[in-house]
Amino acid sequence: MTLANGYEITTAATNVFNAVITAILMWEMVHFTKPEQRRICWGIVYGLFFAVCIFGAAIHGIAMEQAQKSYLWHYLFALLSFMLASFVTALVYETDGFSSAKRTAAVTCVIALLFSVLRFVFPARIKFVQFSIYAVLLLLYAIVKLISARKEKPYLNYFLLGIFFLVAGSVLQNIKSLKFHIILDFDYNSIYHIFTLFLILCVHKGLKISSRLNAE
Repeated sequence: MTLANGYEITTAATNVFNAVITAILMWEMVHFTKPEQRRICWGIVYGLFFAVCIFGAAIHGIAMEQAQKSYLWHYLFALLSFMLASFVTALVYETDGFSSAKRTAAVTCVIALLFSVLRFVFPARIKFVQFSIYAVLLLLYAIVKLISARKEKPYLNYFLLGIFFLVAGSVLQNIKSLKFHIILDFDYNSIYHIFTLFLILCVHKGLKISSRLNAE
């Protein structure tokens, strides 16, 4: 096995760092989150985010032929699709409760499966556009739900802030000329991973507050 170098190894390293932080936060979350339904909803989110980080680290960090890498990207985007579906489901749990979350999970998981399958059918040039449309629609739905409920539940603002970091990171990821050197070589991908770390930290803070309020 040969490791990549340059920007790719930095991207892999930021993925590994995010995975380690997520594992720590997940261990903590399991111990403080109440009730059990909330713990299950968010446990799936943390677990899928961890899996995305590890899988992404392997794709970026291991030197391989482009054909192999393109094939593996199909599965990474499938993981990303289901992670977003679980994230939106967990947010609906926070706004509307477990019954609404179950209905949301059924719909979003079917859509995630559909988009994952279609990635094998669509031409390469529109696959990223297809995923972007899927992500934008899901996040817009989540944002509307959070905004409508945040007056009654102010801690939802942490989840909104997390989505802001995710969107900002996604915008920066599309600026392909964005590169700099601080000890390591950073590019648009590794910068995106830094913003997704802010996402999971904001989510964790909001989840702590929501669990504490539930316990009072």
